[in-house]
Amino acid sequence: MVEFLTPKRNTFVNKTVGVVSTNTGGAEVGRAIEQAGARATQMFYEEAVKEQKKVGVDTVRKMKSVVTRNDKDELEFEELPDNLSDVARETATPYLLKRYANQLDAQTSRHIGILSAETKDYNEFNSKVKSYLEATEKQLGSDNVGADLIGMFRDSASKLSAQYGIKKYQAQIKEEEANALEDSLFLVDRFTNDMASMIREGLDESAALNKEEALNELELLRGRIPSRTYKAYKARIKVAEKTGIITRSTRGMSSVELNLVERGIRDQTFDNFPKKYEY
Repeated sequence: MVEFLTPKRNTFVNKTVGVVSTNTGGAEVGRAIEQAGARATQMFYEEAVKEQKKVGVDTVRKMKSVVTRNDKDELEFEELPDNLSDVARETATPYLLKRYANQLDAQTSRHIGILSAETKDYNEFNSKVKSYLEATEKQLGSDNVGADLIGMFRDSASKLSAQYGIKKYQAQIKEEEANALEDSLFLVDRFTNDMASMIREGLDESAALNKEEALNELELLRGRIPSRTYKAYKARIKVAEKTGIITRSTRGMSSVELNLVERGIRDQTFDNFPKKYEY
């Protein structure tokens, strides 16, 4: 291990450098040699510091995984080798801290993603995420990894929790809305079918009530379902109504009237439907 010591220099007064006279008895030569030696020592020191800084960075880069969890789901942190010099350790420490934070961030993101997929609603998701983050922060405190890492984890975890939480909440609202739309469309279908059935049975008043309910329920869906879907359901109510009338009684229809009926069913327009078969 390299030990870094700053060489102690002798104090002397600089003089104008000229030709070194041999009459000085070698004093000037000695000082010149001392200066050259000090410069060489300083250059060696600076190169050694640079090299040790590189050793510190490379040491952290070569670590495969710096944060893992054991069988008990407890955090375990890879530490710097004991034989690092002070300069190498000082350089490596912030790099290692950043790797700690990055791997904790990746672990937290994966775990919150799993919780998002496994929980049934936002409240359950939020509760489990909160418990996980609190347990992790408690472990960080007990491992004495430093306040800086705890702060970095807390900041990153809160952002991840919020991002996944928003997605979870939006997904829940979307699912609830989809279920509500499905229920409403089911009611439209039921009222429509009941209307057609009652028309065939000649229960015109009950049929009219069911038609009204179907149209009212469909109107509640305006803007919440695609326009094409809205129009298709509205046309279906109309077709079911006319089909019920036709099924109830086709006796007495002329060939012309039957052709009009067939065309009306095919085109889903009944503007020219025989008036005597309206109800």
